[in-house]
Amino acid sequence: MYSLTISLVLPLIFCQIYSCQISSIRLEPKFAILNATTSSTMKFLCSKKQDETLEFEISLSPNISKDDVEISVKYLDRTTVEINMQSFDYIGAFQLICTLKEKQNSIARSDILIGKSPGSLMRIKRCTVYNDEYIECTIMAPVMVQAMMNGLSNEIDFLELPFYSRPRIYRRNPKLVAIDSLNQTLTYRWYPEFVGYFPSKLKMNISATIQHFGTSTYRMDMTPIFEISSNFNVTNLTSTTFQIEFDHRKSSFLTTCRGNITKEQNFDSDEVETRMLGESNNTIIYANDLSPNTEYRLCFHCRREKQYETISSHICHRYKTAGSSSWFWLVNASVIIGCLILICIGILLWKKLNWSQVKRKFGRLSFEKKPEHIIITNANPSPLILPMITENEEEMMMNYLK
Repeated sequence: MYSLTISLVLPLIFCQIYSCQISSIRLEPKFAILNATTSSTMKFLCSKKQDETLEFEISLSPNISKDDVEISVKYLDRTTVEINMQSFDYIGAFQLICTLKEKQNSIARSDILIGKSPGSLMRIKRCTVYNDEYIECTIMAPVMVQAMMNGLSNEIDFLELPFYSRPRIYRRNPKLVAIDSLNQTLTYRWYPEFVGYFPSKLKMNISATIQHFGTSTYRMDMTPIFEISSNFNVTNLTSTTFQIEFDHRKSSFLTTCRGNITKEQNFDSDEVETRMLGESNNTIIYANDLSPNTEYRLCFHCRREKQYETISSHICHRYKTAGSSSWFWLVNASVIIGCLILICIGILLWKKLNWSQVKRKFGRLSFEKKPEHIIITNANPSPLILPMITENEEEMMMNYLK
């Protein structure tokens, strides 16, 4: 008995503390479903229990543009209003709210669903593989896009059809990566079960459902086209060389790139010097014989092996070579001068060594001057014949031997 009394009294106490009041108005019907393809107009009645001077206030939650849903109010008597609602090809879920002005705790709501069957679904372009990591497919689905954006309960299921008795190719539950309200498309992303494996001619069954309004199905071809990156970076530059590294270096597929390098002497003039960089499948290439402290524009376009259909954009970047250093030229000049000095010293030492050997071998020498030669003789019966020299050279040689 006491517990029953407490259960009846406690709610009254809480209502007094928090000023809660039982709503004095009613809105009918409390739930409505409208098919956008047939009827887009519906009537509601909002009434209050007492004949008060307070006026009704009608609104929608969330707020919807009058271009999509229009509401008109007609007073039937002092306690009841008729609400006429008309939608203009709107699809979504929302609430119709009826309140009394200056009495916000008196409120009545009606849940409304406006929709239709998902209609036709269609892939609008080839499914595209990005970075050899995942594949994305874009599907045109106008009704589903509106349902998703406007809170109408919906669901899309994907069922991969068997592919030549092989196990599943793509992981379940693809990710919805984009909803394009302008083009009315949905883009989903699949990751392969086996890294880098994206076969042709695989089929995917799509089932799209909007609760209370029906289901549509579509069989999608997932034959891929590969988007490859032509992007690159200069990872090392000097005054005369660029080391160019491509972003596709991690790919297991053979990718070929070709491009050009343009020397831009003056951005305000049309004088440019362009050199072609031939096709290469290396991930790192070099541009040599460049001018120091000069800006160049590098452009490349890459493609995959012929058996793969690819799309790629033309990418250009600007880089500037390093300036030539005065220390660089000073060191080079010093090395050259040092080498010349060492050569001269070597020649002098070689001459001195040869003449010393001659002097030791022949001892006292006598010279007999001929028109073309000098004959050096001593006790040795074999004379030493030297080429003809000038008088000055002869005098220097005699002084040296003395």
